[in-house]
Amino acid sequence: MKSVSDLYGVPLSSYENVELDDGKIVPSYRKKATLYGKEHTVIVSLSDELKKGQVKELNKQIGKFEEAITELNKSLENPRGTMDKRKQSLEDRIKKMLLPNFYFPDFINVSYKTEEMADPILLREFKKEEKQAKKENRDPELCIEGKLIHKPEEIPLVSIVKSVSYEIDNNKKESVIDKYYGKHLLVTDQDDWDTKRILTVYRDQEFIERFFQRFQRYKSFLGETRISLDRFQNTCSRNDLLSRSLTVSFCTIHAQGQIQLSHSQSQIARLLLTCSGMSCHINR
Repeated sequence: MKSVSDLYGVPLSSYENVELDDGKIVPSYRKKATLYGKEHTVIVSLSDELKKGQVKELNKQIGKFEEAITELNKSLENPRGTMDKRKQSLEDRIKKMLLPNFYFPDFINVSYKTEEMADPILLREFKKEEKQAKKENRDPELCIEGKLIHKPEEIPLVSIVKSVSYEIDNNKKESVIDKYYGKHLLVTDQDDWDTKRILTVYRDQEFIERFFQRFQRYKSFLGETRISLDRFQNTCSRNDLLSRSLTVSFCTIHAQGQIQLSHSQSQIARLLLTCSGMSCHINR
């Protein structure tokens, strides 16, 4: 294995089903890997729920990309527009549009319809020079890359984009989804722990993070909040590491149902990572 990311390519036939205490079956693959000069245990676990959410977000991002391309073509069609239509500039712009998803370039192919024309930026500069030269009763001249230009015909030609099109390779898209989506990549130095224990600690950490996120939405539903508080306390009490290392003080419950906590979510997340021995968890 050249890198931890290579684990995403491990065939599903190599995964083993791990049954957690609640009966949930989690397909997982476990391997040793050297990170930062130290050997760690690395586990890849599958989650259908995670995959559905990631695919939904992927399709949402594709929709936004398609809308952006449509608006871009409208600007390219506008003869009075101020957009830089040179191909190099448009390519840089398209790269930024692809940034929201790391895998877009793997299955979205972008093409350009172009025409060779005088560089529009230099042409504007030359027209300004022409006006100034006329006022001063002299011949216009513009220095471009060390060469003096006296006529607009001498301005270098560049590729001007007339329109942008794209094609989504659905086969490659599905390959990306199958390889990367729905997978948790967990890294820990607790090599003596079994896979079930590592997954359980990770799920406890994940629940507490979601618990704090839901707190932002709870305003008046004290019944729901009470259930969450009970589950939160049960989670901490059943995990000996959490009960020894994590202390959370619940302060006043206001009339509106808002609950104040003595620790922020990020602080608790760091405590959980420390006490559980999980060096990090990565979702690409």
